[in-house]
Amino acid sequence: MKQHVFAHLSEAEQQLAGESVGFLNCAVDRIVPNQTNDDPLAVTVEPFFEWAIETRNVIGTVPPIQGAHFVADLGPYIERKLFTVNTGHALAAYLGYLKQYETVQDAMKDSAIGADVEQALSESGAVLVKKHGWKADEHRAYIETTIGRFMNPALSDDIIRVARSPIRKLGPNDRLVAPAVQYCALFGNVPHGLAKGIAALLRFDDDRDVEAAALQQTIAHHGIEGALRQYAGLESGHPLVAAVKDEYGRMEKNKN
Repeated sequence: MKQHVFAHLSEAEQQLAGESVGFLNCAVDRIVPNQTNDDPLAVTVEPFFEWAIETRNVIGTVPPIQGAHFVADLGPYIERKLFTVNTGHALAAYLGYLKQYETVQDAMKDSAIGADVEQALSESGAVLVKKHGWKADEHRAYIETTIGRFMNPALSDDIIRVARSPIRKLGPNDRLVAPAVQYCALFGNVPHGLAKGIAALLRFDDDRDVEAAALQQTIAHHGIEGALRQYAGLESGHPLVAAVKDEYGRMEKNKN
């Protein structure tokens, strides 16, 4: 935003703005389901939210903003959201797709899916606690709150919408592979909950999704190992690859 704003200012105005205007990096954690409203400004959101704002670019004193959580370093908060909300959301969607559920909320009513999401978030949570020094009990409460958000009956998260763009979500720095790889490195074990989520992603074959079609073509021609190498940056010798292949093989496609 700063670059776009400064592009419209003269050199003198840029100097003045640089001395008096701070552009603060922030992260917002809130689920906004797909919706269509007559009023374009009317948006339905969940009650929960977290608004983390990094203080490093503050000019003057930190402003009193109701609801804001000011932090020195935004990185851990971005990763906590990615490895918890995004990770859990993705698992519920991909596992729910295999069982032909329509929404994330419907999928989370399935006790087996709920247990898989819980396991994966416990694994990604262990990574976060180890890396960032979060208190284990506080992060456990955050996980439980997050799972409760997925089950909110007032929201309706369409599974196809949440699961779309699987190649992007299979990336080495994204919600499934990143915490799984870091778990292997930190603890020397394979996180089977996250591996199951990655395998379920590889099963996502909705023909309306361009990335899903491309992913299935890659799997057909190069196998699971080739897809994980190409999109997740995982070499065949990585222990996560064998675990994902095992989970993939055990999954039965419950689709007509």
